[in-house]
Amino acid sequence: MVPTDMTYSHHRSWVEISKSAFAHNVANLRMLLGSSTIFAPVIKANAYGHGTYEMATLCQESPLVDMLCVGLLSDAIALRAHGITKPITVIGCIDTDPALALQHAVQLLVYSYASAHELSAIAAAHHAAFDVHIKIDTGLSRMGLRHTDAAAQIAAIAHLPGLRIVGVYSHLAQAQADDPSYSALQIRNFENLLAQLRTKNICPAYVHIANSAATMRFDIPACTMVRIGAGVYGLWPSPQTKKEVLTRYPTFSLRPMLSWKTKIMHIQAVDTGSFVGYNCTHQVTRPSRIAVLPVGYQDGYDIQFSNKGQVKIGTQYVPVVGRICMNHMMVDVTDIPDACINQEITLVGHEAPIDVYSMATLSGNNNIRELLTHINSLFERTVVS
Repeated sequence: MVPTDMTYSHHRSWVEISKSAFAHNVANLRMLLGSSTIFAPVIKANAYGHGTYEMATLCQESPLVDMLCVGLLSDAIALRAHGITKPITVIGCIDTDPALALQHAVQLLVYSYASAHELSAIAAAHHAAFDVHIKIDTGLSRMGLRHTDAAAQIAAIAHLPGLRIVGVYSHLAQAQADDPSYSALQIRNFENLLAQLRTKNICPAYVHIANSAATMRFDIPACTMVRIGAGVYGLWPSPQTKKEVLTRYPTFSLRPMLSWKTKIMHIQAVDTGSFVGYNCTHQVTRPSRIAVLPVGYQDGYDIQFSNKGQVKIGTQYVPVVGRICMNHMMVDVTDIPDACINQEITLVGHEAPIDVYSMATLSGNNNIRELLTHINSLFERTVVS
């Protein structure tokens, strides 16, 4: 039989999501919380690259998860169509007809009196009422009612017809930082507002300011709910967070959920002195075998990994050589003589040098969330054990 490259694979790249890692992470995070605290994973931005539907389904099936937080109303509506019945709160943007939230029992954010007034008018037109969480700016200066005058505005919002204030929340600017003083200031600002609201008999069921780092590091008794993003996916928000948590809870652990994989599509034999890739940035010093992978920067594999990254074949690591292309990349498999077309490659895994921490450092910005959310959302996400 004549050898051929044209051995078809159903997917040029895919992402595997570990169900057991998810269960482990949720159980460990739950251990830090009181039994009555509402546990709400954040599955915005395609669930941090893990797949919105796949993560929502895992959350739906978990008895330890109470609510889902999404970035967009359109995400919430899609999840309802997908069979997700647990409470859903939109914390980012109302990007489609707000009336759909009424039809599908989705809780919405309010970040100004004007946004509340608009929702009130829509509710009146539909003879219904929205459940809303009012966002407070305690120091991030991005969105929300300023904490200094929010109490009066919330009291005014409470008198608008068609709105039920079920939540009040804020967001911390640097909960993962070594110095916790700014987070402490924001928490005090938030707690002072809550005290003012109590004097006005405004006591929402959902009170939340803690993200993953804050949930792990700080005790905030006034809060009834936490929004967990990174931690659910098995990611430490920062080395400082990990250090503090393990000091307080030595048995606590997180397991990364995501692996990003592809397959070798072609192997090119090249002579000593040959250049590999655009701009001739890599020159081989021996007869070499260069494997071509059908993934590039358009797919989320950062061009910063050119001539610096590594990928895993079986139990071995091989270097990325040449400049990352738009939809291709090259790796040197000379030292793996049995490497072959359609062989599985792991681009992002759970250990150095291909874990998200190592790769985020290599990319130059240390942002593990950016690395994961850039993985092409069209690639299949598969839940594995």
